[in-house]
Amino acid sequence: MYPAPSVIFFTVFSGIGFGLLFFLGLGYPFVTGWVAFAFFTIAYLCAVGGLISSTFHLGHPERALKAFTQWRSSWLSREGWCAVIALILMAIYGAGLVVLGTRWWLIGVAGAVFSALTVFTTSMIYTQLKTIPRWNSPLTPVMFMSFSLAGGALLAGQVTWAIGLLGVAAAVQIVRWRVRARTWPQPPGWAPAAPCARSSRRIPAPITCSRNSPTPSAASTASNCA
Repeated sequence: MYPAPSVIFFTVFSGIGFGLLFFLGLGYPFVTGWVAFAFFTIAYLCAVGGLISSTFHLGHPERALKAFTQWRSSWLSREGWCAVIALILMAIYGAGLVVLGTRWWLIGVAGAVFSALTVFTTSMIYTQLKTIPRWNSPLTPVMFMSFSLAGGALLAGQVTWAIGLLGVAAAVQIVRWRVRARTWPQPPGWAPAAPCARSSRRIPAPITCSRNSPTPSAASTASNCA
């Protein structure tokens, strides 16, 4: 499995970007002024940059806006709506912190919820792909959420949360490896190798020749080597 570089870039940077917005919306860390501006700049560069890169692996990038019309049946459309709502809410929330030094906690909590929903809807896009068994698993959303929030926690300076979330991600990864080892389909014609049986055939003693003993004949040598 070799995903496109744009998929990797989108998954990593969009995840940690919205993960950082999640913690900023909850007030971790509680910053104002230029410090808040720096945090929100990093979060938006990661989140928006990741979303823009996601259009590079689309077959028709010019039709990306049409994805917003299928929100009732498409996880891609739901991801788009959640991302837009999260970015708008967090922009308003960030403006209050940067310009006024005021925390509008209700807007911040709503923005944090939609930031988490954005990551969840992204994970569901990959989870529903039955053509890729590694992604088609109920554990995929847990992996996405734990990695995203862990990355956001690290950027937000919440080391305790980051360690706990990375522990969850590691535990889920180990479970996935064990499940895949038991259920992973084997290629056609594959069969486990038969154990090697120890041969009961006796190995003749080596033939030694000395100057005083006659050289063994070719017939006797062949019979001993048979």
